Amino acid sequence: MKRDEKIVVKTKLIQAWAYSTIFLIFLMIMLWQYVNYIDRRSDQRTCGLIVLFDNNYTSIPPDSSLGKKNAIDLERVRSEFKCK
Repeated sequence: MKRDEKIVVKTKLIQAWAYSTIFLIFLMIMLWQYVNYIDRRSDQRTCGLIVLFDNNYTSIPPDSSLGKKNAIDLERVRSEFKCK
């Protein structure tokens, strides 16, 4: 192999490595975006349940100590999840 051919081969290897790296970075960003999307959807579904239970506890106040504890916990969880 001549010197010029070796340079061309090395250049092509570097290009292949660079393209592979760029593709992997792009793939990681897309995966990160997808995971964030799924996480937001999960939080929205969870908020739906929390709001439903919390509204029921606030419309009819519980009498028992366990019910009052549950109402306080639901209110805390609702504020932690920032449910409206």
